[in-house]
Amino acid sequence: TFTRLRKLGNSKWLIRHFLSGSLTEQINTRLNDPLRLSSIYGIPDFNNVNSKISFRATANCESVFYNTWKFVGFNFAPFGFANLSYLKESGIPIVKGDLYTALGIGVRTRNENLVFGTMELRASYYPRTINNMPVWNITFNTALQYKYNSSLVKRPDFVTVN
Repeated sequence: TFTRLRKLGNSKWLIRHFLSGSLTEQINTRLNDPLRLSSIYGIPDFNNVNSKISFRATANCESVFYNTWKFVGFNFAPFGFANLSYLKESGIPIVKGDLYTALGIGVRTRNENLVFGTMELRASYYPRTINNMPVWNITFNTALQYKYNSSLVKRPDFVTVN
């Protein structure tokens, strides 16, 4: 879900907040892959935890700043984000799980006159890491796709959990 686009004072900047969350629990993990932390339902770009995760709760927040000016045909949109995931292994109490977070900033740019789409430069900080994972991660991505579902009725499909 997202908020309305709001103007920041008398400037040429606008802001919008995006909020999302997910909650997944696997009852019978014998035939299913364990839940992963590194997925669109967890914290992307995070190394996976090597364990039998059967419960995952995730909350994501992103604030995007838009401006009305262009530089050589490019629009720039800086953003900040926070991701929070709670993981629990099967067979242990719900209060004994582990909490993982990611905080970061970045910028997206797009030029409607060029063939390529949106480009994103993102810097992430992970306060808690595993398996000798670096605390900082900087990524550049050009394969961004944004789809907003406007239809509540869909064809039957398999549920994806990772």
